[in-house]
Amino acid sequence: MSLWKSKTTKVSGILSYLDAGAEQEVFAVTGVQRGFIDGIILDLNTITLNGTIRVYSRIDGTNYRLLVSHTFTVGVDPVGVFLDMKFPAHVDFRVTYEESADEGAARAIPYVYVLSE
Repeated sequence: MSLWKSKTTKVSGILSYLDAGAEQEVFAVTGVQRGFIDGIILDLNTITLNGTIRVYSRIDGTNYRLLVSHTFTVGVDPVGVFLDMKFPAHVDFRVTYEESADEGAARAIPYVYVLSE
C-alpha cells in the first residue's frame, strides 16, 4: 500500500480554430483548481499550414507571460504534440494556437491534459 494518494483527472475538449487567423485560445485553466498539470497534448491532424503553439501563465496574478513557444511544421512534426510540462494548477494559464497563413477553413484542434492532486 502506498503512502502517497494521488487522484488524476483527464480533461479534454476540442477548439474549432476559426478561419479568421490570429492567435486563438485552445483552452485556459483558472487558478481555482488544486494540484498539478502533468503534460498537455494537442492533436493537430486537421491543420494544413504551419503554426505556433504558445503557453502563457499569469505569474504575477494579473498579466499573462509567455512560458513556451513551439513552432509546428506540417509534414515534418508529428501531428500529436506533447508539451511535457508540470506546473501548479492554481496558477492561471492558457494554451493558444496561431496559423502562419490563412488555413482557408475552420479546423478542429482536440486537446487533453492531466490534472493530478
